[in-house]
Amino acid sequence: MIKKYNDGNEYYFANGMWIRNFTKSATPIDINNITEQKDYRIIVENEIKNSAFDISEIDANKIKHKKAIIISDGFDFANKQKIILDIPNDVLVICTNRSLSKWRINKKVDYFVVNNPYKECMNLLPKHKYYPSCLISSRTNYEFVNEYDKRGGSLYKYSSTPEENFSSSINKSICVIDDYRNPICAAIGLCYKFGVSKLMLFCCDSSYNTNQPSSEKLNIGLWIYPQQKISHDIIDGNLYWYKKRGAVLADHSSGPEYQNVNYINENDIVEFFK
Repeated sequence: MIKKYNDGNEYYFANGMWIRNFTKSATPIDINNITEQKDYRIIVENEIKNSAFDISEIDANKIKHKKAIIISDGFDFANKQKIILDIPNDVLVICTNRSLSKWRINKKVDYFVVNNPYKECMNLLPKHKYYPSCLISSRTNYEFVNEYDKRGGSLYKYSSTPEENFSSSINKSICVIDDYRNPICAAIGLCYKFGVSKLMLFCCDSSYNTNQPSSEKLNIGLWIYPQQKISHDIIDGNLYWYKKRGAVLADHSSGPEYQNVNYINENDIVEFFK
């Protein structure tokens, strides 16, 4: 289902969420109103405190890459990450979620994307001493930002797309990204601005091999929480718009299949980027 507005925006319906066509030049607006009123203070506090740091804005339109891989710490990431060693050096490597903290290979990470506004964001900090450039939303938890900066990591910022019922002019960036408070969505939006035309998702799932309370069993024998299924479909909605622009997309993740990108086997990953 597609919803079109007179302001030029259009939205794809995915599991109760409206995913904006981020490839259009219309003024971005999120019509889902994800941020609850109880979180307004947290978001604004993050924006105010992050503005005190001298963080450079990411001028995404001036960064150009043709190929990229977005990495998360999905099922079996600890064993699968060695596959990444063989991908060509001209592939932009973007880490999300806990993939950087679990990074155990000698491969350069170009960017670590973080947009979690809550204190749990601190769990994303790696214990090792490798701190690649970090792309944050202006709404990212300020304690994480402070600690990443103290540990010597370079920081760059973007602004999350304003919502109909909530927006802020504090710490705004020229780069606005539809991130739905999901770092994989943020990475997809950034890749589009970077000019990436060949994109792969790697371990971008949140599935488990054991039954957890309130989780649902997938056909492949893994388990997933209902909220994670929503996140999966939001990511899939972003891929829908990316695919319509003619990009070549691929996925090597466990969990539910993405509808708008083809799954490829481990042995085909290196060939995909050639």
